[in-house]
Amino acid sequence: MLIDELRKANIEALKNRDKEKRAIYSVVINRYDLLSKEKKCDDVDLAKIINKVKKN
Repeated sequence: MLIDELRKANIEALKNRDKEKRAIYSVVINRYDLLSKEKKCDDVDLAKIINKVKKN
C-alpha cells in the first residue's frame, strides 16, 4: 500500500535529516492513522489526505 511507502520515505527523511520532508510525511501519516482508527482506509483515502495537506 501507499502508506507503507510513505512510512519508508519518512524513515529515509529522518536518516537524511531532512526536516521539511519529515514534517510533511509525519502529518500525512498521523492523519491517516487517525482516520484508520475510525474506519478502514485505503489508498483513495490517503490520496484525499495528501491533497488536503498539499492545499495547506
